[in-house]
Order: sequence, then C-alpha cells, then structure tokens
Amino acid sequence: MIHTRYSEAVNFIGRERTQLSYVLVRPQPGLNAEEVCRRIETQTGLRARTNRSIPWDCILYYLKNTGIPVNLG
Repeated sequence: MIHTRYSEAVNFIGRERTQLSYVLVRPQPGLNAEEVCRRIETQTGLRARTNRSIPWDCILYYLKNTGIPVNLG
C-alpha cells in the first residue's frame, strides 16, 4: 500500500485509473467536508467519504458480508 499524490502514483502504476483505490483530499478552508463529498459524488458518480465515515463503512461491510461478528459473538 502506498500513500502518495496522484501525480507521483502514476509513476508507479501508469495511467491505468482502474487500479486506483482511493484519493485523499483536503477541503479548501471554509468548505465543509460533507459538502465536498456530496459534490464529488454528484460530479463523478464515485463514492466520497469523510474521515469519520470510513471506519463505519468498514464495520458495516464486515457485519453484512462476513461471519466474523457471529464467530466472535
């Protein structure tokens, strides 16, 4: 796993955008992160999440798609 700028990432994997898992962004000062997420989703059709919603996405994935919670319970 590599955390880098997109402009640097293309040097590692080329311009095959299908291999890109996620992009980290920081809203400009004065912009709300939730609003930025809504704009990204509207304009690109891709999922956009805040740093607070990402952990819940992971938790909900494991609850819905795996047997791990049942085995631990």
